[in-house]
Amino acid sequence: MGDPGVRQRGGAGRGQAIHPCSASMIIRKIPEARTHTHRKEAQPMMNDSEGLANQGIQRILELSADAHIRRRGTVKDSPEFHSLSGAIAAYGKALELLTAMQELEEFYAMIDQLDVPASAQPVC
Repeated sequence: MGDPGVRQRGGAGRGQAIHPCSASMIIRKIPEARTHTHRKEAQPMMNDSEGLANQGIQRILELSADAHIRRRGTVKDSPEFHSLSGAIAAYGKALELLTAMQELEEFYAMIDQLDVPASAQPVC
């Protein structure tokens, strides 16, 4: 029925085979890449005090919360209301960007933990 090292997807004879050298099979062999359900103890990738993106996210959340509170105390459709609405929208866009940066920081931290050779790491 084929190579014994190759598992069939979706049951015998259905779908395509997963090659033992495919990315999904390689990732499954890396303990750090498994989900927390496969680990005995889930640990955060970074401490709350680490990471420039995380610090930025915390500050933007504080500013956004303050703007929401101030906007609730203003007259709807007033210039101040619209100004605060614009600020809140800008904070949302900044959070989107900083969240993406945080994910990259966590990804690179995971790569560093795996001791990947420099030749295999992305060039920035």
